Amino acid sequence: MTLMDLYGFRYTLRLLPNIHKDFTPIGFGLSVIAFFIGAFMVRAIKLVPMARGVVLEELEEGYIFLDTSGRLTDYNQYAGTLLNITDCMVGKLFFELPQLELLDQAFVTSAEEKSALASGETISWTVHHEDRVFLVKLRVIYGKWGARGTAILINDITERSKMEFEIETARANILKRERFAVIGRLAADIAHEINNPLGFVWSGFRSLKEICKQKEAEGCFTAEAKEILQEIGEGLSRIERVVKSLLEYSRRGAMFDYAPAPYDFTQGIHSAIELARGDFERFAKIELELEKLPPLIVKGNEIDQVILNIIRNAVDAVRERFCQENKDGKVCVDVSQKPGLIHIKLYQDGNDAVCEISNNGPPIKPEDAERIFEAFFSTKDERRGTGLGLSIAREVIENHHDGRLELLRCDPVTFVIRLPIQPGNVKQLQ
Repeated sequence: MTLMDLYGFRYTLRLLPNIHKDFTPIGFGLSVIAFFIGAFMVRAIKLVPMARGVVLEELEEGYIFLDTSGRLTDYNQYAGTLLNITDCMVGKLFFELPQLELLDQAFVTSAEEKSALASGETISWTVHHEDRVFLVKLRVIYGKWGARGTAILINDITERSKMEFEIETARANILKRERFAVIGRLAADIAHEINNPLGFVWSGFRSLKEICKQKEAEGCFTAEAKEILQEIGEGLSRIERVVKSLLEYSRRGAMFDYAPAPYDFTQGIHSAIELARGDFERFAKIELELEKLPPLIVKGNEIDQVILNIIRNAVDAVRERFCQENKDGKVCVDVSQKPGLIHIKLYQDGNDAVCEISNNGPPIKPEDAERIFEAFFSTKDERRGTGLGLSIAREVIENHHDGRLELLRCDPVTFVIRLPIQPGNVKQLQ
């Protein structure tokens, strides 16, 4: 066999003993076709799942896949980092894994049923787990032969939730301050309207007293009539004090419309007591221990609101302990006794004016004491409080006036306000 025969044997196909045909071009063509078919098959079987895996790994949220029996079959890197999932957990039931305890078994089952009924619709919900907040999305995946499993996306939205909470808190604070400003202006208008006719009533009352004195000298004025006249005088004095307090509030201006000015802390306490007296006078008494202090340079209306808020909180606490309400919502107490006590102490401590307000209502629980100044946290019934009063009060004292507002004791409940007396220590807000 010659060299040419060997060459021909490698590149030709012998069909008949006497016929030789070179099929090399056909071989190359078949090779190209086979290559493209193979590439297509590799793409269909290998490349597409690989691409899908890359996409899942690059997701900035956790991906978990459960089979129809609830076993973990797949997860991406983000889920592994977020929840500390490892490969050894694959194949185990999700509700047996501590790392997936945020996925409540009953709730996930219910969500799967809802998704199944909605033909694979995505079900979303928020989960508070430990100190983090997660947004969980669940969807049942279907194939040709029915459900193939459940895909779950988990995203850590703790920071977003905090931002939303802060925005909502700020919005609520603004709304409440605007409401206070509107109420303040309305109260001032009402006080002025009452004050004008009150002057005529006082004038007539004094004239009546003079006439009664003459009748008393003549023996025509009974002791009962004298007692009634005295009660009328006390009622007019009470109206006058309330109107005066309202006018004091209005003179200090609306919440945003006035600059820091000299403030009489003692007068502010008396004004707040007069405004709150109707809330507590049937079942509680107030004890005052007030030192005369030098004026403070503050926004008086804001300090008035803080004092009034804490006094009204004390009134609510005393009411809760000593009073019961009937079906009409009216307080039922023995008016001959006043078991409630609110004690207010004002004194100077170095360069600070200190005001302690305490009450003998129910003590505050230690776990509640840690959150008492949080926005929207309240120990009251929903009808009596929004949980914003103390939060706003602390903001006013500490952020606006460089002071301190603290819970001094849980039993008896005592709040303490500290404000600097020196004007240089007070922020001059624009």
